[in-house]
Amino acid sequence: MKFKTFMTLHALVLAFFGFVTLFIASIFWGIYGVRIVEHGVLLARALGSLITANAVLSWFFRDVTDSKALRALVYQQLVAWIFMLVVFVIGQLDGTTNTLGWSNVLLCVIFCYGWLHFGFIKPIFKQ
Repeated sequence: MKFKTFMTLHALVLAFFGFVTLFIASIFWGIYGVRIVEHGVLLARALGSLITANAVLSWFFRDVTDSKALRALVYQQLVAWIFMLVVFVIGQLDGTTNTLGWSNVLLCVIFCYGWLHFGFIKPIFKQ
């Protein structure tokens, strides 16, 4: 997969999760068995804002060629996706989410691999 294709897919997935978390968090995360109470909606919307902003960043980074910028992006995204993977695995193991929550774990594994691939296996920036 080319980096531009990966970044487009990354941006679209983040935009989807960002918008639904921003606008219909209780309904969307309810599908995963997560109950968001009144105060949690505020935090969910803040998270949705950050996810949506990350989607915009990914969209505009599709054509960037500067090695320093790409290295910073890859490291930042890899750290973010590893942390999300840990959070979602813990959520599965402690029963916070239902069986559908494993789809989030899989999504994290896919994006962790993608960022590892473009950062270390076949780097898109000069070492």
